[in-house]
Amino acid sequence: EQILTNLPVIIKSPAIKTLFERFHNIPTIIVSAGPSLDKNVACLKDAKGKALIMCVDTALRTLFNHQIKPDIVVTIDASTKNYNYYLKDLDVSDLYLVAGPAVYPETITSFAPNVFVSGFGHPLLTWIEAFIGERGNIKLGGSVSTAAFDLARRCRCNPIILIGQDLAFTDDKVYTAGVKQERIKEIEEIMPTADIMWVEDVFGCQVKTVRGAWTWIKWFEYQISEIPDVLCIDATEGGAKIEGTKIMTLKETIEEYCQKSFNITQTIQESSKYYILPNLPDLLREMEVLIKDWKKVQFVSKEGATLTNKLLEIISNNQMDKRTNKILKEIGILYRRIIEEHQ
Repeated sequence: EQILTNLPVIIKSPAIKTLFERFHNIPTIIVSAGPSLDKNVACLKDAKGKALIMCVDTALRTLFNHQIKPDIVVTIDASTKNYNYYLKDLDVSDLYLVAGPAVYPETITSFAPNVFVSGFGHPLLTWIEAFIGERGNIKLGGSVSTAAFDLARRCRCNPIILIGQDLAFTDDKVYTAGVKQERIKEIEEIMPTADIMWVEDVFGCQVKTVRGAWTWIKWFEYQISEIPDVLCIDATEGGAKIEGTKIMTLKETIEEYCQKSFNITQTIQESSKYYILPNLPDLLREMEVLIKDWKKVQFVSKEGATLTNKLLEIISNNQMDKRTNKILKEIGILYRRIIEEHQ
């Protein structure tokens, strides 16, 4: 339903692939919502215009609390709750969004027209893409931060700098303080039943995490090993150690790698110019056919359900009689209709 609701924006908005390759050797800072973000978020101001600042939706309130506006916000979660917790009531009208096509519709409309839409792998979107062109895919990895990382890789950013990427309960906290308290309490309440693990942190000590976050650690480690020519820096200053990253403070990272100025906004705007609106008559015509086919499916399904219920009633009451043969005959006729329609 949300893909269809978002369809007008999906069609009008540039595909995410227009961003690919556009930030060659430009540093990017991926801002996630781990508890260590509160330690160094203020330093981000020194990187504005000198790195592509890519913020996951969960971390956006923390950036706003520090009067920092990212260049791109990334969101993939389709739930209403995700929108209410992380994006509702924020003025995002001048920010750019990278979104999956199935995200909560108000997420899309709040950023429009500054939206880049990704592919999804859902059969409905795949069918739509045959008419409007492929949107371009990014690896999701189970987390919005893994999606942001793959986007940075496809944009050819170098180095890729991670902050707020704790993937663990640093100082026994679950999130950056910018996340709504109701969400923090919700996570804290389920912690007693969580599958807790201990992993090495960036300081060589042990820190608690959960198995889901551990899989993301391993996802990052594998993906980093696949791009040996890209420097990946963990400037989180806390949390789980991610093998393959160079561990630095954010201040040190900015001083060493983020000193050259770039017109990030102009690059994003120019990327959108490469998108050409698709020719829609074929899609509209096929959607009309699809609607007719769907109505036929609904009618036949309702008829099939009615016959099936009648048959089940007869069988359960041990009333096998002439009516049974009549219903079986009607089911056979319906079956042939379905087969003929399919052929």
